[in-house]
Order: sequence, then structure tokens, then C-alpha cells
Amino acid sequence: MAVDHEPSQEAMTIANNLKKARKSMGLTQEQVSIRPGIPVATLKKYEGGKQPPPGDRIGTLARALAVSADDLVLEESERKVSDELRAIFQR
Repeated sequence: MAVDHEPSQEAMTIANNLKKARKSMGLTQEQVSIRPGIPVATLKKYEGGKQPPPGDRIGTLARALAVSADDLVLEESERKVSDELRAIFQR
């Protein structure tokens, strides 16, 4: 008997970030899937949180959506830099 597993938090973060990036560009799933040559059904699994994309596809999807890989795999709060670090980076 197959057991349905809840998607991991990481898979859901990636799913939400993929969908957000795609919609911010005004693209359909079909349009995004053509750029990196990913089947539409696979992209739908990624966006649905059913299957996280493998590491090599993160970069490909990020380039197709004109975002960084961090924008896809990290929650927004994890992408923010503290004021102290920002000052160090600016030096």
C-alpha cells in the first residue's frame, strides 16, 4: 500500500519560489519549461511541491527565470543580509 508523504519544507519553499518567479515574469508553466527543456509535467511537480528539482536543475531554472539560485531555494527571510554584514560587504 502506497503512503502519501507530505512535501518537505524545502520542497514547498522551492515550489512557492518557482511559482512566484514565474508569475512575476508573466510566464506560463509551458513557457518556462521550454527554456531549459524540462517537461511541463515535471515543472508542475516542482511547483506543486511533489518533487524538488535536482541540484543541477536549480541553476537551469534560475537562469530561465532570471533569478538567482538562492531566490529559488531559500525563504525570503534567509536571503536578507544583516546591517552588520552589509557594512562589511560594502568595505
